[in-house]
Amino acid sequence: MNRTIFRVCVMSPLRAHKKLSRSYSSICWNCEHNTTSLFCKSCNKVQPPTNKDNYFEALNVPAVYNVDVDQLEHEFKDLQKKLHPDKFTGASEEEQRYSAQQSSLVNNAYQTLKDPQLRATYMLENILHADVENLQLSKEFLMDMMELMEEIETDRSLTEDDFRRRKEQISQHKQHIFKNLSESFKSNNIADARYHVAELNYLSRIDNLINEKLPYCCIDYKTK
Repeated sequence: MNRTIFRVCVMSPLRAHKKLSRSYSSICWNCEHNTTSLFCKSCNKVQPPTNKDNYFEALNVPAVYNVDVDQLEHEFKDLQKKLHPDKFTGASEEEQRYSAQQSSLVNNAYQTLKDPQLRATYMLENILHADVENLQLSKEFLMDMMELMEEIETDRSLTEDDFRRRKEQISQHKQHIFKNLSESFKSNNIADARYHVAELNYLSRIDNLINEKLPYCCIDYKTK
């Protein structure tokens, strides 16, 4: 991609990711047996989350950007069934609390990882510990975005169809960036991955601005 940018330092290199098993306290809170799974294999009690849990581990999927979304959904539904409140109606308050915490973790993980933009941000910030803020975008990109933002803010002649066309343009632009982002992660190019996430964040802000400008009946219009 040809662009004029203010160069940034490359953050920590992309570590090789593999499928990870979830991390729990080594001692079960109930029976004090060693345990490394969601449910203790000795007493079958659900274990509390730990501060070492990450979203990929929570859903038992490899910590890679190009995650299998079908596997992601399958793991999510399977875990939600296991952690459903109806299964803990007769459990102690402590186990009910742990199951609710685990269910919340699984839900947050799924909502984040199923979205390619949120997934990329999560990977950079929480897996690779790379800063996604304070990144200078290219002059060309910023000029285009500023012109589009000014048009949205000031052009009172724009119709609903105009706004929808702008949203479609943004959607297409984001799809192109997602492809570039995928290649960046594949090639371990963290600098470019950070750059593409910054582009996506900018486009999302403009997309939200359009939503604010749309008539109320179209506020929930979704880009493809």
